[in-house]
Amino acid sequence: MPSSCCFAQYPDDTHLGRSIPLSLIIAVLLLQQFDITLNIMTLGAMTVAIGRVVDDSIVVIENIYRRLALTGEKLKA
Repeated sequence: MPSSCCFAQYPDDTHLGRSIPLSLIIAVLLLQQFDITLNIMTLGAMTVAIGRVVDDSIVVIENIYRRLALTGEKLKA
């Protein structure tokens, strides 16, 4: 079973490569729609949001690989 610290070996990092720019584009479009300027607070909030997206994506992908590696357990919906 691959260790969870070597996440870069999985090809699913393209999920992260797509989700981060998409999140930023949507955030900038919403800021523009509501006429909110970029300042230190909004940039800081966007940084925290990107960190959450990356962390959640890594956790989900690692759990998928861990569950697929379990051979003795049946997957249930």
